[in-house]
Amino acid sequence: MLEAGIAEICPPTESIQREIQAFRFIYERIEDDRNFIPVYIKKPQRFNHKSDAEKCSGFGISLYNSEERAIKKYSSLINVVQNIGKTIGTHLAEGKILKDFGVTTPIDGEGHFDLHESDTCNLHNKFTVVRKIA
Repeated sequence: MLEAGIAEICPPTESIQREIQAFRFIYERIEDDRNFIPVYIKKPQRFNHKSDAEKCSGFGISLYNSEERAIKKYSSLINVVQNIGKTIGTHLAEGKILKDFGVTTPIDGEGHFDLHESDTCNLHNKFTVVRKIA
């Protein structure tokens, strides 16, 4: 459930339904419960001093539009996030986002976007492991 203030802006109004290939950092086993839980749900304290827009992003599933861009981002995080593998995973998965999965935010300059899932979306069986990245 979204906090007061966030519900009015989440998902962002510019979010759309679309079909797109997507990449996500995951733990080794695709079935791992941690793989498709929004970061705000996993670690709400991480958002204590964040804006409502950043909190809204935290309720989405973080994805990338290409394998190359995802790996580039992961490589940059290795230098700034201690134990990155324990935090966001050690593998990269690929899947196709379909329109009925929910709405996606615009793709940013790093190839990142968020999926705000529909109530019926289950990503565990929609993604496959591409490779180990850590």
